[in-house]
This record gives sequence, structure tokens and C-alpha cells, in this order.
Amino acid sequence: MKKLGLFLILFGITLAVSGCDGKINEPEKVPVNENEVVQTETKIVKTGEIPSEVFEWNEAASYTGDVDGDGTDEVIMLLTSAEQEDGEFLWNDGQNWALYVDDREDDYLFLKKYLNTGSVYFEVLDYYMDEGTQPVISVVESTGAGFSVKNYRFSSTDKGYIETVIYDTKDETAGGTNRRYSSFPEYRKEQ
Repeated sequence: MKKLGLFLILFGITLAVSGCDGKINEPEKVPVNENEVVQTETKIVKTGEIPSEVFEWNEAASYTGDVDGDGTDEVIMLLTSAEQEDGEFLWNDGQNWALYVDDREDDYLFLKKYLNTGSVYFEVLDYYMDEGTQPVISVVESTGAGFSVKNYRFSSTDKGYIETVIYDTKDETAGGTNRRYSSFPEYRKEQ
């Protein structure tokens, strides 16, 4: 039931800001404070080498499927430095996280960072309304002091994934957030 709740929350956020047609719509830009960003930043994630220490971390989640529209499967890996015991994560006050796409010869690193009292979640969305639309990888970072939602979509023209910041409170002490409650479940390695 928790996974369904998480899915519905993330799906609702993604649909609300990007629409059902697979195209990114410009939401009204009404920041709550000066640190907040509402869909204003974009960058291209190019191929690169994944730092070797990441491969020593534990898998929090993975997905195999065609996320760049080339007809072959890629693997999305979400890894954390949190240790595991008997299949359960031993969460600390913070840990390192990495999220990347393994596309046979090419790797695309979306995230490699330490999050204090935080977690990373992702989902892959297909827009079934339009033929030929690219899948979107939505990434949520939730920390004790910040919250962000970013979308990634492959662009063959740019030869990389376009990152669009949908929402970001930043982790600034002045103007950041203080998490009161989160319904996001902790990751558990599936047996």
C-alpha cells in the first residue's frame, strides 16, 4: 500500500507540472521564497565515467527498459552507501546516493551526492497519448531541509539527457524547508 501511495504522489506531481501529453508545460512561476525554483533551470547530462566508489554501494532500486527511444533497453541504477544487513538498509543520518543510466557503452550520471537525513526516489513515465514521445525519468530528492523534483528526457539532438528542474527549495538554511512528515517509504531490497 505504501508503494502505491508513493507512486500516486510522484505520478500526480509529474502530471501536474508536465501534463499528460509528454511535453513540458510552463507552470505559473510563483516562488514561495527566494531560494525556490519552479521549472527554470535546464542542463544536458552527457556521457561520462561513473566514479568507481559508486560500484561498491548497495542497490536501492533499478529499472530495465528503453528510456532513450532507441529500441534497446538501458538500466537505471539507484545506489546508496547505506550498509545492509539481512536485506534491510541500516540508514544513518545521511548517506551518499548515485543515480545513473547504463546504456551499454555509455553511462549518464544524473546524481552523485551526500544527502543529510534524506532519500532519493525515481520513476519512469511513458506518455501514451502521443506516438514517439520520449519516456521521462522523474527524480525526487527529499531531505530534512529541502525537496526537489527533476525530470530527465533523452535528446538525440543533444546526445544526452535534458534535465529540467521542476521544483527545488534548495538546502539553504535560510529559506529551506523543515520536514514535518513524509509518507515516502524507506527502500527495502526486494527478496
